[in-house]
Amino acid sequence: GEVPRVFGLIFREAFSLRAVGGGVFGTAMARAMRLGLARGIFSNEAGLGSAPIAHAAAEGTEPCEQAMWGVFEVFVDTFVICTLTALVLLLGGVTQTPGPLSTAGGAAVAAFDAVLPGSFGVFALRLALLLFALSSIFGWSFYGARCWGYLFRDSRAAELLYQLLFLLTCIPGAIYGAQAWELADTLNGLMAFPNLIALLLLSGEAKKLTRDYFT
Repeated sequence: GEVPRVFGLIFREAFSLRAVGGGVFGTAMARAMRLGLARGIFSNEAGLGSAPIAHAAAEGTEPCEQAMWGVFEVFVDTFVICTLTALVLLLGGVTQTPGPLSTAGGAAVAAFDAVLPGSFGVFALRLALLLFALSSIFGWSFYGARCWGYLFRDSRAAELLYQLLFLLTCIPGAIYGAQAWELADTLNGLMAFPNLIALLLLSGEAKKLTRDYFT
């Protein structure tokens, strides 16, 4: 019964004079946009050029069909999962908690703990984070292995070296979290820039293939 009210709260606060005024005349909006874009890319990888590596390994030979799955993945990651998280945060009353929460992770923990009985909320969130982190590690390991194999002509020695280096980077990445986020944002930007140029140059080909597919 509270869900309609919460959606009303989201739209009302997003377009209120207070939100617009604070964003236009301050640096908060610029920072929110930068972080929002960066975290959005982490969520769905749109524009990075990494997802086609996974789609190329899928069964089937029709590129437009894989492209449709790619659009669906972005929708689920961004609109469904992120909206569910926002609903938990708002329904849990975390926004009304006195005093600032130190991190976004702290807000999520407090919200899940508030809406689920006992300590199950914290356990569920930790389990979800573990599964998301492991799937991300496995996925990016696969992407890197394919690129590394392309550069070194699928050399077995080069593959073993890559696996060792990848495992070693997981350790400082887990320890130095804040610095790792900043580095990842930079590297994602370096990936997106040439890929977006390629997408622009190939837009005519993509349009032709899509028209032929639906025809």
